[in-house]
Amino acid sequence: MGSRLLLLSALLAFASLSPGAEVAGVKLDDMERVGSADLVLNGAGLRTKFVFKVYAMGLYLAARTADAAAAIGATTTARRR
Repeated sequence: MGSRLLLLSALLAFASLSPGAEVAGVKLDDMERVGSADLVLNGAGLRTKFVFKVYAMGLYLAARTADAAAAIGATTTARRR
């Protein structure tokens, strides 16, 4: 749980990115539609392992929030790229 909270905190640090974001050359849209839900980009980050860029990620939620506990408790479907 500690590493999950740390990752989420790092993603939330980028919550003010708009419109969308670009992480290591990967463009993330400001909004995504998953099923019938419209989700907004709440943060973005890059996962590295040693010196290798492993993947870019975006955190999409129903509404923007700077509250990590609210983001962790969100029940909306998320999308991975």
